[in-house]
Amino acid sequence: MPNAKVVAEHLLRREVIIDCRPGAGILIAPHFYNTESEIDLAMGAIDEIVAKGVTTEVSPS
Repeated sequence: MPNAKVVAEHLLRREVIIDCRPGAGILIAPHFYNTESEIDLAMGAIDEIVAKGVTTEVSPS
């Protein structure tokens, strides 16, 4: 995924728990206790961030 580190920062800011692996991309690891709506929310957030073409890091709050 292009700009995986930046996308990961935006996901974490939205409280979507992921891991960014340098050279590999973003790791999402749903488990049996995650609901389908939680997975849809995470995937929707990725779609939205990528569609916006976000390329800048999240500024500290």
